Amino acid sequence: MMFYQCQMGVNTMEDVADKMNIRELVEYERYCMDCGLWDAFRSCYFDDGYVTDCWTKGDINSYTATVSASVIPVKHKVFNTLVWKNGSKAVAECLAMYECRYAYDSDIIDLSAHVRFHYRLEKRAGRWKILSLIPIYEKDTMGSMYADGTFSPNRAELAAQRSAYANVMLLQKKYGRIPDDGLPGEDKPEIVDALYSKTSQWFSI
Repeated sequence: MMFYQCQMGVNTMEDVADKMNIRELVEYERYCMDCGLWDAFRSCYFDDGYVTDCWTKGDINSYTATVSASVIPVKHKVFNTLVWKNGSKAVAECLAMYECRYAYDSDIIDLSAHVRFHYRLEKRAGRWKILSLIPIYEKDTMGSMYADGTFSPNRAELAAQRSAYANVMLLQKKYGRIPDDGLPGEDKPEIVDALYSKTSQWFSI
């Protein structure tokens, strides 16, 4: 049985309170990243927390240090958050989009990516915190902010990337990073299935 097959809509009052706290926590974590509130961002995670994204991953301390120094500002729009709970463990997915504006050669580019942020959380000493986070990519796009902009995506370069986040990968390479091409995405459902299986095992259902 997968975590997402757990019955929904039969919450006790304790479940309701826990799910509200979890939803508030994960949406606040994205807000802190957007606003550069790095101490508050770090406080959303346990000390053994781990984060993975397209260009870097690691324990929460090293990840926070790396991302806080990034020159590419990212803003998130969270559309919905689903929460599954089993005792002191929970899984949350934020259905979201993130955007960034950056210099690309002689132009200014807007990039947007649709993702599902996949969280594992635990309740320890009466408080929920994040144990891990990994994105699941759906699709992305980028183009000039100007109507008469000079930027045009190179089809051959895009075709050489993972289709679920090809534009994101090109951006990372433009800034000298090595993007991870093995992340979960809708173009690689077997990777998503493997993630969901591991999460379900951890979830103990």
